[in-house]
Amino acid sequence: MLTNYFDQAVGALKTWEKSAHTDSEYASAMLYGLNTSDPSATATETATLQQAYNAIKTKYSLTDAQLNSFYNSSLNSNDKLPGNCN
Repeated sequence: MLTNYFDQAVGALKTWEKSAHTDSEYASAMLYGLNTSDPSATATETATLQQAYNAIKTKYSLTDAQLNSFYNSSLNSNDKLPGNCN
């Protein structure tokens, strides 16, 4: 179910931005943090989330190296919180 919603969200972003980016770029942006579960999540919930995350990566032909490269080039901010927070 999560993968279906994910595909719909990629389609919505693509429509909204008039296909300004590739599907892989939209997927990469939306995958950020998706494989992180709440500490109170059960093992089954965490496994389900990880399974969906891996299925999405496979569907969009994304590797961990590609995602890390995208995050480093696209999601960094020069705006820092006070107190040496990164």
